[in-house]
Amino acid sequence: MTLQTILVGTDFSPESNRAQEHAFQLAAIHEADVHLVHVLFQPMLPASLAGLPKLAEASKDLEDAQVADAQAQLDRVSSTEDAQRLSISSTIGHGEAAQVLIDNAAQTAADLIVIGTHGRTGFRRLRLGSVAESVAHHAPCSVLVARSHKATKGGYRNILVPTDFSEHSQAALNMATKLVAPEGAIRLLHLWVNPFETQALYAGSEQATEYHQFVEASVQERGSAIAKEMRELHPTILFEHQQQHTTEGILDASKGTDLVVMGASTHRLGGVARAIVRHADCSVLVVR
Repeated sequence: MTLQTILVGTDFSPESNRAQEHAFQLAAIHEADVHLVHVLFQPMLPASLAGLPKLAEASKDLEDAQVADAQAQLDRVSSTEDAQRLSISSTIGHGEAAQVLIDNAAQTAADLIVIGTHGRTGFRRLRLGSVAESVAHHAPCSVLVARSHKATKGGYRNILVPTDFSEHSQAALNMATKLVAPEGAIRLLHLWVNPFETQALYAGSEQATEYHQFVEASVQERGSAIAKEMRELHPTILFEHQQQHTTEGILDASKGTDLVVMGASTHRLGGVARAIVRHADCSVLVVR
């Protein structure tokens, strides 16, 4: 996948400013266009009051003021030093935030949506956090949920790519090679569970031991072969595997990582990808 158009959702908060930084740096590396989208918050008038002339007029004046303020802020974003080197356009949308971003991504044929998140606790998580999760779940293109401050002008220094050896995982690894910094590293991680060892009846049995050895050798062989082949695109791709449940293992491995890159196995996110988007401390890129 190439990056030609990057769409950024912004509410002008510090969190969305971080998303802009990620987007601008990626756009500079890949010579991509950037499209900023701000969605206005418009409280609904009660039906019993909507027809009152003065109230309708006041509502229109408020909307005009919101549009003017939003446009001024978008213009300031576009005039920053980093932005001036890029091709930037902007849109002010109306409606439900996640749907507006998804619709704009389709209309602009965006290759990537970049969105920030306010964190995982409290009322603010229920607002923008849920928007980021909904966009990641339903978007027609890849989505980067930007959390960390560790994006660099040369790319990401430490990328984790969970793999189940599927074509979707391969697409994620391909994307990671395009985003990693020249001196950075990509960790390719496979997680597996020995079904014999999850049952007390078979724990420590000869069958469990044989199965463990077989799976471990097979996983190591397959993962090492993929890493070796992909080193033609980036020299530092390290393969590792662990016997651990998938979600828990990815979250543990992502600590201290700049970016997790995951393939979406279907148009919508599966349970593992959704959990990583929701709970990871670092940025997460869902590749479609």
